[in-house]
Amino acid sequence: MKKTQLFIFDLDDTVVDSSHRATLTVDNGQVELDLNAWKQDSTYENIMKDSLLPLASFMRDCINAEHTYVWVCTARNMQSADHDYLAKHGLTPNLVLSRQLDDDTADHILKKKMIGKLLNLKPFKDCETIFFDDKPKNLQALEGLIDFNLNARPLNDIGAIPMDLWRTA
Repeated sequence: MKKTQLFIFDLDDTVVDSSHRATLTVDNGQVELDLNAWKQDSTYENIMKDSLLPLASFMRDCINAEHTYVWVCTARNMQSADHDYLAKHGLTPNLVLSRQLDDDTADHILKKKMIGKLLNLKPFKDCETIFFDDKPKNLQALEGLIDFNLNARPLNDIGAIPMDLWRTA
């Protein structure tokens, strides 16, 4: 069966709750994630303590469907523990796009660059694309590249996705 849809999922605050590892700081009135603390707290043991958000169930359904491709696109620098965590929960995608170790590109620019260069490849160029992320700036950066950009926060809050996104053929 030809794959007709491409679902792209962010991880943190979209599919995975890793908030127990987040240290927030205030800089010039802006709340920001302390990236050094995040990296320090991203041990195998702590990553395995992450929990799943409601969209994880939909992601698993997409992975198991014959007509879909599933990608992860995250600003994380993925470690083996992250891949182990996804596999443990049946969330192994077709492709993982993630930050390189020394890359400090802003998330929205990074995600647009990683996704944009792959969408025109033959297997994906005719697919309907649906992107889930919790940050409006990331969603806005992909407008025009993606068919549907969906904010994960309200979807996780209600525990449901719009069913018209899901095709059975």
